[in-house]
Amino acid sequence: TRFPNRISRLGFVDPVEKIFGDYGLVIGGGRISLAAVAMNIPTLSFGEVETCGLIDQNNFLKSLHSNFGDMSLGVQNQKLDLALIKKDLARFLKNEGPSSQICEMLGEIIRHDFSLSKILKEILGIYRSAQLIKIHPSPIPVLMYHKIVNEPLDTPHRIFVTKETFRSHLEAFKHRGMTTLFFQDLLDFKGGKKPLSEFPKKPLLITFDDGYLNNLEIALPLLREFDLKATVFLLADSSLSHNNWDQGAAPQIPLMNASQRQMLALSGNFEIGSHGFRHARLPKMTEMEALKELKDSKAALEAEFKKPVQVFAFTYGDINEHSADLARQAGYAYAVNTDQGAIHIEEDPYSVFRVNVFPEDGVLSILKKTSGWYRRRYYRRRGR
Repeated sequence: TRFPNRISRLGFVDPVEKIFGDYGLVIGGGRISLAAVAMNIPTLSFGEVETCGLIDQNNFLKSLHSNFGDMSLGVQNQKLDLALIKKDLARFLKNEGPSSQICEMLGEIIRHDFSLSKILKEILGIYRSAQLIKIHPSPIPVLMYHKIVNEPLDTPHRIFVTKETFRSHLEAFKHRGMTTLFFQDLLDFKGGKKPLSEFPKKPLLITFDDGYLNNLEIALPLLREFDLKATVFLLADSSLSHNNWDQGAAPQIPLMNASQRQMLALSGNFEIGSHGFRHARLPKMTEMEALKELKDSKAALEAEFKKPVQVFAFTYGDINEHSADLARQAGYAYAVNTDQGAIHIEEDPYSVFRVNVFPEDGVLSILKKTSGWYRRRYYRRRGR
């Protein structure tokens, strides 16, 4: 009533999105904000639990986690931040808000992530994971190796095993009757390309991080000898020649070059996963930067090897509360951690628990670490 010539009340409009294009700014929360961002329209968002403000590349993913202010775990009726709203409205009126290019980029993300085909794929993934848990309820062990060396290394980073130790591990796996799988095999069983009736009784996933040359020269011949296979997480930047991210007294160990990476991939004993571009810590990035790292490293490796890259390994095992969701948004089917994650792979495919393998792990130790009860005891002893 104070501004009759400046404000008009339209009442109920269904669907409300049909009028968004008539306005330069949409203010709302929840589905209103989601739809406006998807239409590339500048949006100022607040809801019942959070004041997000003017949506741009800096707060977009954080706002999306709360459904643009409408949802939160354990937080209710948060006070409206009028100062932020006033500040962001002033920014918009001064043409200091998100550019049209930013609005288009955020809209493209929303349209892709909330497309019916993508949502259907995720629902089917949940259903298929439940099927796999039903036919194989015991945890599937996932081991994490790095370097396989001829002689022990003098280093505080105990992420190596000798050739003879690795051989003894493979012998133990064969003796126990374990079957090694790729992550792609899990997808094939879940997707019906392989019958669930043929899922192995004693599955095992072996993984290697970083792409050291010794994986090709030492690990590959042994895997061939025992007819076993593994997943290697490569850095998308194939120009890296050594592990220059390691600090302190860690020895510099050669990485595979581009042609050697191709040899490993063509062997049939290795599946390729992503480890980012240059071994950076994702939680040190903004969420948009981390999402770009996940997506772009996947695309680069797929272009290099002409095959889908289905799994990501978080560098240093360093994650935050949104890391799993970012890996999902980036299009991976799985993401693996270090000593943390769900008991069963399929309970949370984007937070897969891997067991560290150390130089002192002999046959008894490695058999213990590949036992179905190991992860539960590991968590129980650490009060998790």
